[in-house]
Amino acid sequence: MHIMMRSRRGASGALAALGLVFAAGCFERAVLRPCTSDDECGVGRCRDGECVEGSIDACSQGAQACAVPDADCGRVTGADDGQAGACDRAEDACAGACGGGSAPGCVAAPPDEGSECAAGLGICRAGRCCVPACDARVCGDDGCGGRCGACEGGSHCTAGQCVAGPPEAFLRIEPATFWMGSPADEPGRAEDEARHRVRLTRPFLVKATEVTRAEWSAVAPGATSSDTADCGDDCPMDGVTWYDAAAYCNALSTTAGLAPCYALQDCHPTDDVGRDCAGATFAGLDCMGYRLPTEAEWEFAARAGTDTAFHAGALTHPGDTPVDPILDLVGWYAGNANARPHPVGRMEPNAWGLYDMHGDACEWTHDAYAADAGGVFDPEIAVVDPVGPALGVQRICRGGSWAQPARRARSAARTPRPPADGSREVGFRPVRTVRP
Repeated sequence: MHIMMRSRRGASGALAALGLVFAAGCFERAVLRPCTSDDECGVGRCRDGECVEGSIDACSQGAQACAVPDADCGRVTGADDGQAGACDRAEDACAGACGGGSAPGCVAAPPDEGSECAAGLGICRAGRCCVPACDARVCGDDGCGGRCGACEGGSHCTAGQCVAGPPEAFLRIEPATFWMGSPADEPGRAEDEARHRVRLTRPFLVKATEVTRAEWSAVAPGATSSDTADCGDDCPMDGVTWYDAAAYCNALSTTAGLAPCYALQDCHPTDDVGRDCAGATFAGLDCMGYRLPTEAEWEFAARAGTDTAFHAGALTHPGDTPVDPILDLVGWYAGNANARPHPVGRMEPNAWGLYDMHGDACEWTHDAYAADAGGVFDPEIAVVDPVGPALGVQRICRGGSWAQPARRARSAARTPRPPADGSREVGFRPVRTVRP
């Protein structure tokens, strides 16, 4: 709201003489007549030789009310009478809001990230006071860089509500060209994330969540998970080797009447997790059975059309602490997971409906590892349907885990592991090529 001031000799100059610059709407509205004291002004106040309506003192005192040194500090509502109680901010638009102690609604000392601002003005997030919008939301983003809560009891989060049952099993991803890897200035970036263009030519189905322990048991009865048994059947199946994941995909294909995509050689054991094999032959991307996603497919699906560190935004804190405000919304990692995995689908999904692409379990992909991502790239030429190097002693897991720092959960982060490494942090989600 902008309220015009009228003055016989420039009320704005009089206010400037007092050393005060007021936010829009937070000042006296009308000059009445000359004066020497407040007694001569009736309901008004005498300021700089003029009677004015309202009260400068009322609007400039209190919890950093509305008198601020930044003339661009606008978007103030309810300032009709010029009183302190009417200086009700709709949004803190000041430069340095919440950080410098001069912004309306902020405490005098710079508050810490996540601390409370003045009464009724919410919490300090990313340098501004923000009121969390959780009245109609029980999970997911609170609009201030935090979250309203997480779902429990087998439900999943969709549009801020906990919905009973698991998410839809598989989602179709249409092929496109995208930038894979990370820009040179992305916080937490590693040297093996060369940014290059990739063109995917085949549509594919990808599981909306990581494979759960219940889903694993339905395909491989008798198999066991890691020692985090308290997590429950809805937690990601962890402790699996790359060969275990490939064998599960083969079993899923057989159950669906599809040709398996992997031929595993000389594997031990054959009926439990921890499988190690002498080798594996891949039938190729035209195989219609279930398989592990290529690195390119995984990153394309994780980004869901974005180019930031996470599908929900940029990375602020690469380590374990403090909690990264963006990753805290969409993934379980060392900063918020309390050293354990969590049931799948409890955080907000990405724009394509995929859950836990950042954190919870680090996900096996098909590709063998190469530090240069398989080649030297011309930024003008897109690599078509890459599947990684033909030979390699390690495979790659993506997305970070509940035990890893925020930087490892970025969309571009690559974690090489021996294929027989059945870490309790590692899980997977299958994909399947489909016809255009």
